[in-house]
Amino acid sequence: MNLKMRALLLYLNIQNKLHPMWEMTPEHARKVSKKGIALAEKMLDELVSIFSQKTMTVKSQGLEIPVCIYKPVDTPHLPIIIYFHGGGYVLNDISCYHNICRRIAQMNGAIVISVEYRLAPEHKFPAAHDDCWAVTQWAHKEANSFGGNPDKIVVMGDSAGGNLAACVAIKAKENKLPLLAQVLIYPGLDFTMQYTLKSPYRRGYLLTEEMMKWFEGSYRPSTVSAMDKNISPFFRSDLEDLPPTLIQTAAYDPLKEEGKIYADRLRDAGNNVTYKDYPGLVHGFIYFYKLDKEVRKFYADIQVFLKNYFA
Repeated sequence: MNLKMRALLLYLNIQNKLHPMWEMTPEHARKVSKKGIALAEKMLDELVSIFSQKTMTVKSQGLEIPVCIYKPVDTPHLPIIIYFHGGGYVLNDISCYHNICRRIAQMNGAIVISVEYRLAPEHKFPAAHDDCWAVTQWAHKEANSFGGNPDKIVVMGDSAGGNLAACVAIKAKENKLPLLAQVLIYPGLDFTMQYTLKSPYRRGYLLTEEMMKWFEGSYRPSTVSAMDKNISPFFRSDLEDLPPTLIQTAAYDPLKEEGKIYADRLRDAGNNVTYKDYPGLVHGFIYFYKLDKEVRKFYADIQVFLKNYFA
């Protein structure tokens, strides 16, 4: 881990001790999270320019789901990446991921659709999962209306969004909606937290044990088992025939082990799987573009992986 990353962790650990997010109201925690992300974007990222960025709503079963559509160039029939943001199902929205999605769109020559799913604890499982699936169906049906190619759809997400992407990929298989690939970025796939709560990185490395328990309790209803395969894809036995998969984890992340095990299970089920672990990085590194060369390699690895399927 480089000195810049160590300095950032020191600062964040002090902030967590002074102002534990898991003791805040969801509204206050969201404000704190947004403020931190804005600071990270200003200090640790580089602004990315693209052809267009448009916010709209997708209507589904009486709901209006906000999305932001990022288009890298004014060209029709572009590949589509549907992005599900992280934040433990409690924090963040599409505004927290504008530059990340612009970069993904620009580097991959693809339209990115970022989904502002409903948040917990106001909206518990399966609200976020339902919203992400609804937008995926809409994107497939309406692709031509925004210049996309319905035959080249990828689902992608980080942290909680990685869980949402994994579950959408399974749902797509069950409903015969073709997906080109899935990209799971330090995904949280197991609500029992059997590995995360034993991890040596569960404290002091950005994503803490207390925070994970807070997220889990906020989203999962008491009536739903933590081993329910619809919320914890880690426990599914029907993992065959899924799209080509890229799973990316951080060396100092309590979620690393379940991400690696899930990659092995997908591979054992006969799927095409690429697994990458990034040395020196912690959970949430997607925001730290200028902080470490491994973050830039992470984005480049997505580009290399998707190039094989977008060609």
